[in-house]
Amino acid sequence: MPFDVLDLLAVIAAVWHTVRKLDVMKRRPEDYPHVPTDDFTAWRESERAAYALGSWASFLKLALDPALWLLAPQLDLPEPLQRSLAAVIDVGWAIAVIAATLRAGRARRRRDELGIALHDPPAPSD
Repeated sequence: MPFDVLDLLAVIAAVWHTVRKLDVMKRRPEDYPHVPTDDFTAWRESERAAYALGSWASFLKLALDPALWLLAPQLDLPEPLQRSLAAVIDVGWAIAVIAATLRAGRARRRRDELGIALHDPPAPSD
């Protein structure tokens, strides 16, 4: 079962999207009283959904690639069909990650417009 650079990129993308999704999900409207609750909720859901798309696409690619290589001989798939299916998995993953990145960028711009800062303020020094 070959492991290529796209699989490595899928691992990186899966981790990055999952961490970002978890970071967005832990934010609460009461932490940002200057933002209307409806606007905050809409922003959080759009950014969470974008990162979820990238995360799921990456984990799905990491599951489907080895499944294809393990099942292809048992199903007696011809080599050209096996390569075509592998390409569909890779291209589908790339399209989903690009779409997730574009959607996350739009949500990030909306977050900036709303004045939501995700970094924790520095601790006061005495």
